Amino acid sequence: GLPVVLPINDVMELAVCENITPVPLTRTWVRGLTNVRGQLYTVVDLSVFLGGTETRLSRDARIVMLGDASLGACLLVYNVMGMKAFHDEDARPVPGDVPADVQRYFKAGVESDSRQWAVLDVAALRRDEKFLDPSRVGRAAGVAGRPLEDLQ
Repeated sequence: GLPVVLPINDVMELAVCENITPVPLTRTWVRGLTNVRGQLYTVVDLSVFLGGTETRLSRDARIVMLGDASLGACLLVYNVMGMKAFHDEDARPVPGDVPADVQRYFKAGVESDSRQWAVLDVAALRRDEKFLDPSRVGRAAGVAGRPLEDLQ
């Protein structure tokens, strides 16, 4: 339910949601892997990552290929409303309806057609350990939720 905008420099391309292969033992926001022209990408459900509900795969859902290929990830979104020109002078603070625990992923807000949009900060995703490690099995995790030291 949060309107999000990405700077055009952070978007490589848009794709329809086809052939997402689920991957076990990943975080809830990882929908799986997809192959785009021979490259595998982790499909991140942006809504779930930001604390919302799972994105329903529909005709309107899209995969946003991020311009930073080093991330190896793309974002699954409900829909894409199109392109719109925003200028630096249009920037405002991050909208107040962005939950406090995810505000670090946004760098500003903009207004268009009487609607507030949160500007996603892809650089913040690049710095975020959670985003960079989609595995549910952390380095210190053991079996069935038991710490490694209990298994020895």
